Amino acid sequence: EYGEYSVSRIYVLPGFFSGTGNDEGYIFVPDGSGALINFNNNSNATYRSFVYGKEASFPDTLKKTYNENIHMPVFGMVKNGAGFVAVIDSGDAIAEIVADSKNENQFYNAVSSIVDLRYTYSTNLFADAQGNNKVNASTAYSKISLIDGLDYYTVKYYFLTGSNADYIGMANTYREYLINEKGLEKKVKEPVLNVDVIGAIDVKANFLGFSYFADYALTEYSEVEDILKALNKAGVEEVGIRYIGWNNDGLTNAKIAKKAKVMSKLGGKKDFKALNAFAEENGVDITYDIEFMRFYSGRSKFAVSSPFKEKISFSRYLRSVYATDLRKRSWYILSPEYWEKNFNSIAKSLDKLEVENVSVSSLTNSVYSDFNSKSLNTKQDVANTAANILDGVNKKYTLSGEKANAYAIPYLDKIYDSPAYTSGYHIFDEEIPFYRIVLHGYTDLTVEPQYTSDNRQINYFKSVETGSQLLYTGMAAATKEIVDTDYDYLYGTNYKLWLDDAAEKYAKYQPLLEKIYDSKIVSHRCLQSDVYEATYENGVSVIVNYNGEAVEVDGVKIEEYDFYERVAK
Repeated sequence: EYGEYSVSRIYVLPGFFSGTGNDEGYIFVPDGSGALINFNNNSNATYRSFVYGKEASFPDTLKKTYNENIHMPVFGMVKNGAGFVAVIDSGDAIAEIVADSKNENQFYNAVSSIVDLRYTYSTNLFADAQGNNKVNASTAYSKISLIDGLDYYTVKYYFLTGSNADYIGMANTYREYLINEKGLEKKVKEPVLNVDVIGAIDVKANFLGFSYFADYALTEYSEVEDILKALNKAGVEEVGIRYIGWNNDGLTNAKIAKKAKVMSKLGGKKDFKALNAFAEENGVDITYDIEFMRFYSGRSKFAVSSPFKEKISFSRYLRSVYATDLRKRSWYILSPEYWEKNFNSIAKSLDKLEVENVSVSSLTNSVYSDFNSKSLNTKQDVANTAANILDGVNKKYTLSGEKANAYAIPYLDKIYDSPAYTSGYHIFDEEIPFYRIVLHGYTDLTVEPQYTSDNRQINYFKSVETGSQLLYTGMAAATKEIVDTDYDYLYGTNYKLWLDDAAEKYAKYQPLLEKIYDSKIVSHRCLQSDVYEATYENGVSVIVNYNGEAVEVDGVKIEEYDFYERVAK
């Protein structure tokens, strides 16, 4: 670099192994669960996405599309019976993955990575008379190179041949990479039906004409016992609880959290200890979720900053049009400068409460740059900080995360809401469960919660297809209690509404899950339209029929929306 020009990004081997219109094959990209792009599919779109999600400083007031993030920094290609899988080994958090299928404007089928050395940011200085923020936009580069502090940016290419040249071979190779170079270990336990129990929220209240937010209990400590007893009575013998919003101010911190304090609204210390005693007596693991990064108010100097020194806020979106929901409060994210100090402080209070199982969801899936006045924390710095914290506490607690990014995976015993879908872009030809193929048999996984899923039936079979555990979200309070609150996305999660459904699915699926939970997936294929088969290393195969009508496979009839188990002879 010299003079007035600076390098913003580098395309790394963009044409490597690329295919022409005469070649046959497909491209693998790790969008969400994983997607395949067939050669020469004539899509005019280019796939391009940030590893671990885009920058927090790139706000969307109106989302045009729903996006899944990239959680694993890996991509690959199969061409004419041979292939490769590439792993971004260092600098992964400041990378993008880009792919094209040959079309009238693009002459090659290609996939590669981009390293972003600098980002360009824009802000709106004024609003027009109609309130549209479109006047006098200002642009700025990030102050210093995002690669400062890195030794290098590295992509490792592994070549695949023969029967290994497919996406199963890519998954096997990436798993071995995680084992040999990142310390992934086999941590699976006997499978359970998982329940995310919602403790408390805060709701708008009034006193003498003044509005404020007050804590409101949705599931008290003693009521968790009621949920466990109800499940057991319905025939669900193996249950795992993740208790969310059990401490401090409930689901989201009113102010920055520096300790985990039992809530009197939920029953206080006496009922908290009674719940843990009940769980231990009945062999139930309760995982306590810790949210120390999100907060609604407090000293703004502790929040993440944009390059323009603005404090970045995050909003919920209207599901109908995906515009910012102005009726809901925005929240802030704690600057990574304070993560380690605050988490260590919280850990001391967890030790006093004798908590052993901890969920640190945000720490496992939130990555962004922070341009505070003291120093720049790049996305890579933030990912490294998160990994360092997890490395320091994973021997102290049994850790779990949610939609976990690659830097967090080796430290986790369970991953809730593991990616099961893609962004559904037009360029994609097939959705594959790459994320779960890599980790099945090593880390316990669930897919997204049944009763907050857009399609409960499909979501259930996504679990069955790859041997993932079931997950429900539940509360003891009536559904009406969350209407017109910031938490109305939890509508319909009263546990009595899904109790029978959970018992029915558990009874049918649990016997199969107990056979396959600790086995690697050695084969995954599409047998016919919307019919998939996964085969495990112990010889068990599972065929899932996603069709609304019965199908026949090798002389066996599989009913609509059903699955069939067979064992190799």
